[in-house]
Amino acid sequence: MALYEGSQTYFNHVNALGSTSMFTNQTGGAQEDMLFYPWGDVWKSQGTGGYNFAYLPYRDLSTTTDITTARFISPNFGRWLSPDPGPWILLNPQSYNAYAYALNNPVRYSDDGGETAQDRVNAAYAFAAQGISYVFGGKEPGCGLDCSGLVQNVFKADPDNLITALDTVLRAEGQASVLQQGGYYSTDINNAEAGDAIFFSDSNGNIVHTGIVVDVKDGRVYFVHAPRVPFKVRVGWVSIKSKVFGAQKVAGVGRPFEPTNRTSPNATQNYNASSGGLWNWFENLFFNWTPPPPPPPEPYVTSRICAFYDETGCH
Repeated sequence: MALYEGSQTYFNHVNALGSTSMFTNQTGGAQEDMLFYPWGDVWKSQGTGGYNFAYLPYRDLSTTTDITTARFISPNFGRWLSPDPGPWILLNPQSYNAYAYALNNPVRYSDDGGETAQDRVNAAYAFAAQGISYVFGGKEPGCGLDCSGLVQNVFKADPDNLITALDTVLRAEGQASVLQQGGYYSTDINNAEAGDAIFFSDSNGNIVHTGIVVDVKDGRVYFVHAPRVPFKVRVGWVSIKSKVFGAQKVAGVGRPFEPTNRTSPNATQNYNASSGGLWNWFENLFFNWTPPPPPPPEPYVTSRICAFYDETGCH
């Protein structure tokens, strides 16, 4: 990653999680050498220059907090300072803690926005790094993946994905249909965000290809996809202006619905019955629970012959 200060050019060398490991100048000289503890505290630092932990955009040195578009995080405590507005899949126990950073696994996951789409970006990059071969109809990473198989596995790897049909739909047009019906879908490439599924159509307008958006910058949408034989899963890009990718054109982008009550970094989340957050889930589960109606009474067997039987007995 190149950074420009006046006439000087610097390079931020990051590890797999996006944390600065070295900061160099344009001649290759080391300006700063960094090591972090898992939650983001600086372990060792030599030199000066600038650094980031796990792609977190800004660190306030006066309070030792990292600031994202959604929340503050404290590297000292290894926790967000305000709760995740969700959504969650509560089959994953780590999702019960609305303050946990990266599912309490900072050596595997990162979360540079305080929201859920980063899990899909991490999973997509991980599949690209594994050098998985394209296999038509492939749904298992160990045996090879096609484009829809890749997207299916990325959504499986996202513990917060609420549209479970995305874990099982096998073709790109079917995945687009699921998002159109039960998520957010736009035919405007300008609405693409990291973590989205991106879909491409042929000259007849049929959706024939898909991938996962991992970045939007410099007039391009970058995405991980499984192209075709003999290529492996890799990162590609499409121009926002032309929307053309080979013989295909961008048909749309989609993602699962997210709650609308996002908070700014310095806002306070009010967890009440209408907040749509974790409290609402527990309230609906426990306080608003209504027992099922009792089963109808079983016939009471007597020596009498009943003309009819109701809740008052034999008649």
